[in-house]
Amino acid sequence: MIRAAVRLCVGPFCLAIACLATCVSLSGCGSESSTSIVVSDVTAEVGKAAPTFSGTDLNGVDRSLDDYLGEPVIVNFWASWCLPCRAEMPLLNEARNTYAVLGVNVEDSTTKAAEFVEEYDV
Repeated sequence: MIRAAVRLCVGPFCLAIACLATCVSLSGCGSESSTSIVVSDVTAEVGKAAPTFSGTDLNGVDRSLDDYLGEPVIVNFWASWCLPCRAEMPLLNEARNTYAVLGVNVEDSTTKAAEFVEEYDV
């Protein structure tokens, strides 16, 4: 199954992006800006495909919600300092057996995000 931890600057877009996802677990938002996020100019509508967004993962690979067209996707916003985020990781790892899980890190340095990904095998 797809495993991708995407480090994006979400800031004020966090809630907007959460609404765009097919299935979202919203854990926290931040305003650190080291990588940009691209959000389409389309409004999210119930029963319609989610508008796309894209970013770069920790390995430097470009990722886009469009990469998962036709698949149910869980988009999870997380941070290494967020205790509920840590608690939900085993469930999200289990969900990877059935769904594509796209993790969006907020308010962490790349080093902290990479340590979290290694610790929780996400």
